[in-house]
Amino acid sequence: MEAVVELTRFLARSQDLREALQAVIRCIAAGLPVQQCQIILAREGDSVGHVGASSSLASDAHHSEGIDLEALPEIEQVKKRNGGQP
Repeated sequence: MEAVVELTRFLARSQDLREALQAVIRCIAAGLPVQQCQIILAREGDSVGHVGASSSLASDAHHSEGIDLEALPEIEQVKKRNGGQP
């Protein structure tokens, strides 16, 4: 709960979207047993997304590269749950 409060405070004063997304990633990675966590940004109908934030420094190179959304089954699952929206 403390992490959520700190995250909320940070997001309330943050002006930089990428910095805010990175704070969300840090909070998720600290609170869950995950090896890697990413926020992938895409608009409805896009077949390519972009990494908005990542828990892995190695993924920083992929921030500007497109990610084939249809090749990632976990993204397809999320899209199906949200009526086709990423």
